[in-house]
Amino acid sequence: MRYILLCLALLGVLPTQAQSVFVKQDYQAIDAHALTIPANLPLHELARQLTATTTDDELKVRAIYRWITAHIRYDEVAFHHTDTLYKTLWKHSFDPDTNVMKQKYLMGKALYALHSGKGVCDGYASLFKALCDEASVPCEVVGGYAKMGAQVIGQPFPVNHSWNAVKLKGEWHLVDATWGAGYSDAPVTKFFPSFEESYFLSDPAVFIYNHFPVQEAWQLLPHPVSLSGWWGWPMTLLQFVPASINRMEPANGLIQASLGDTVWITVHSTRSDLQPSAKDDLFLKDPKSTLNLSALQYSRVPDADGTVYRFYYLLTNPSVRQIYLLNGLQFIGYYNLKIRPHGQIDLKIIPH
Repeated sequence: MRYILLCLALLGVLPTQAQSVFVKQDYQAIDAHALTIPANLPLHELARQLTATTTDDELKVRAIYRWITAHIRYDEVAFHHTDTLYKTLWKHSFDPDTNVMKQKYLMGKALYALHSGKGVCDGYASLFKALCDEASVPCEVVGGYAKMGAQVIGQPFPVNHSWNAVKLKGEWHLVDATWGAGYSDAPVTKFFPSFEESYFLSDPAVFIYNHFPVQEAWQLLPHPVSLSGWWGWPMTLLQFVPASINRMEPANGLIQASLGDTVWITVHSTRSDLQPSAKDDLFLKDPKSTLNLSALQYSRVPDADGTVYRFYYLLTNPSVRQIYLLNGLQFIGYYNLKIRPHGQIDLKIIPH
């Protein structure tokens, strides 16, 4: 399974806006340009060359995103020794003025990522902001919580990630260059570069499934969700955003059921070309085993917002603890399953 890259976070300022529908431009030309810019440039010159072919802020930001995701590798060693790295940067950032010290600290992380060609998510986010600042595009580093496969549904965990918000034509948008650059193995010892389009100017309503900012305003949602509710949502993995999923049901990530119950899970996507499937955790451990999958039914129904994919799972094996959802060979997310000794399951749809 792919594991999304995480790190520590630093907070920024707050937005005030109601999010409107945003249509992205064609990025083929600016992507091609960004990939021609070398890596051995000073920060100011790098920003100048990346944005030399356009005066459009969206295309400037896109060039920065594409360059960072192509040239900065995730630092697996620093992930396991963040205290050492950050203490050194903090020491060299000392200033009696707190705001000046914060800016020095951010710039230190940005320059470390730029000069070394690697970083944890703070490095990605700080470099992204530094280049946006050079290009005169408003940008902030956003700190918060990010879900990955190792987390337990319903179990709180510390702040562990940072990403960016950029302001284009008066509105803020969300970007995660760390997740756009690739993924790591489970113990975070090996990085696999793999460009991901979907974490650039992401839909806030989808982004919130696996990114929860410390400061509520950075959700960029007309009706913010609560952190206590978010802990209990279904676990979403790397391919959740690329699959253009806008809702999963049940809303609670912990399904309680008795043997003999039929559990249903529904995925709503704006795409009609997904190749979804559902597997339980026993099947993943031993694909040759004879499990409940013969009792798994599936339906695909078009609706006004795209396509509804629904799975019906007859629970007959008491050892099943999780039901995973996939698109082709890519993991979308999963639910935890708690077996009850008796009684019927109640899986009413709970909007959020």
